[in-house]
Amino acid sequence: MRSSPIPISPFTMDTPNLPRHVLYCPHCGNTTVQTRLLAQHFMEKYYGVTDGDLSLMDATYSVAKCETCSEILVYSFTDDAPEETLDTPFGTLLFPKFPGEMKGVPDAVRDVYVEAVRVQNISPIAFVVLARRLLEEICLDKKAHKRNLADNLKELVSRGELPPVLADASDLIRFIGNAGAHASKTKITVPQTWAVSDFLKVIIEYLYVAPHKINQFKSRLESWTNKG
Repeated sequence: MRSSPIPISPFTMDTPNLPRHVLYCPHCGNTTVQTRLLAQHFMEKYYGVTDGDLSLMDATYSVAKCETCSEILVYSFTDDAPEETLDTPFGTLLFPKFPGEMKGVPDAVRDVYVEAVRVQNISPIAFVVLARRLLEEICLDKKAHKRNLADNLKELVSRGELPPVLADASDLIRFIGNAGAHASKTKITVPQTWAVSDFLKVIIEYLYVAPHKINQFKSRLESWTNKG
């Protein structure tokens, strides 16, 4: 049974009793103080991986505010989770979703992507430069070793690893990244980075995340079949 929310008045923001932690904020890219404004208890549902049985665990949603940019963040905390397994003292960040872990993505590719996300709202120019760098890392991982990024993307298409439509979008990102890396009259704004960000998610999903999920599904299917 869910309990009622535990509100914290906004007029007590300066009191020392509010839970505060220094955490990374994906909104502004700063590691700074976040203050919990609201806590809501609920029952978290868990299903056994092997038997599929349902179990319930006490958990808490927390709404926090970044004290630097004043944006809101939402966390989920399982009450009896071991402390060493917690992502943050408030629990797991639910909003805004930050891609700290991407299953099946090589470390070098993931690290550049995470770095790009960190600076997206702070420096759009730095973001598009890192977006181009991300494409280079992908080509390195896929062992495309032509003379430049454009030729490497064409190589991935010729192998069938990259659909032509994604290669076309990659070429546009390469162009925008070049504009950001060199003196140019081209203005790059935060809204312009949104389309680039959406594409980066698509190409990472296509090349890494989806194949990883398919392999996981095959493994589970085999284990279920063998037990049957």
